[in-house]
Amino acid sequence: MQDYFAQRPYLSAAALGAVFYFVGFPIWGIYYAYTPVNLWLISTFVVDWQPVAFNIATYSHQLVVQILIALPFAYFLSRIRPEKSWKYVSVALVVVFAIMLLRFVGFVTAPSEFETAMRVRAFLESTIVTMAALAVAYLIVVMLRHRKDEA
Repeated sequence: MQDYFAQRPYLSAAALGAVFYFVGFPIWGIYYAYTPVNLWLISTFVVDWQPVAFNIATYSHQLVVQILIALPFAYFLSRIRPEKSWKYVSVALVVVFAIMLLRFVGFVTAPSEFETAMRVRAFLESTIVTMAALAVAYLIVVMLRHRKDEA
């Protein structure tokens, strides 16, 4: 597998970015639908009307889950070519962003300006969290690999 990644590094990075999106989002959707954490966050923060605390807790939770989902993809990105792999992470992130943008464009039209603004906000938030999760997961993998090499 290392040889295949080494022969086609940019294509491999782009494919891993696409697979991350098309596998990661359904996993996140299933997790989000069936976890009690979201109900707990709503009952804890929304009932007491603490929107700032709710947003901080929700985005922190979302980032941690997305990082856990992104770890296997980050591992394969680190296997492409360790000396230049941030380039390949960037390629994967551009692919993820492009797919998210293409899917968003189909849903951007809404009956009111408020709904359109809310959809744009949701798109930006999910895009930032998803892309940050892959970058942080990659950083974790690289740190663990260097730690393993030093031992």
